[in-house]
Amino acid sequence: MTTDAPYRPLPDGLAIKKYYRKALAWSNEQWAWEFLWRNKQFQEDSKMAEDDPSQRKRVATKWGLVTFKSAREPYEGKSGKPRFAFTRLRVKVASDHAAREENVLKLNRGEIGLAIRLDLLTSELAVRHAVARLQRAIRRRVPAEALLGRDRSLQTQNLVEVLRVFDARRANISWLDAARAIVPRNANDPNPDKGDWDGQTAKEALRGLKEKADQLVAGDYIYLALATEKLKVEPHASFVAAIKGRRKIGTP
Repeated sequence: MTTDAPYRPLPDGLAIKKYYRKALAWSNEQWAWEFLWRNKQFQEDSKMAEDDPSQRKRVATKWGLVTFKSAREPYEGKSGKPRFAFTRLRVKVASDHAAREENVLKLNRGEIGLAIRLDLLTSELAVRHAVARLQRAIRRRVPAEALLGRDRSLQTQNLVEVLRVFDARRANISWLDAARAIVPRNANDPNPDKGDWDGQTAKEALRGLKEKADQLVAGDYIYLALATEKLKVEPHASFVAAIKGRRKIGTP
């Protein structure tokens, strides 16, 4: 019998202090993990790997992890924090011709391989030349614009709202209720609706956040972990007020 019940209970997007109160202190890797574990396919793969430990390495590789960590676990779970594999260097050396078949490098989708004659790497200059060849090969196959992809500027300032909107919609919270709770307006808003949302306007306002969340959950979470500087997260004022204990209109 199949069920749509989540592998791990999902936050509802509304209960700030229960689910998101430490979000402003999350590391880049935790932000990446928060989006990854919400991926339904990752949850299914985690179930499979828990039942069949021989699949754990494959599942970890598929989702960009150094070692397997179940979607069931929180960021700092029993297996420790997740370690994201940004790049994987795999070295195989053929010691003789007879071993060639055993040393065929099997590439996964999205990977590139480069064969180098070790006996020709006789100097630092030769090593630099080999590395330069690899860089050129990558650049030929990865267009410059693809490095940014689908607007991977990420708009990190509103990551809190992005995550909460995803959770709210997954929990079947209406666009209107989600907008009122996550990005509430105030009495000084110049919009003629005098501080409240209507259903259609709420949907239009939150749809972009939901699309961003879908991208991050589907795979762009890795770009959060890749960021070399701490993500700049500046959530809606109502969120800050709520975690500091000051009630704000629309804040649960």
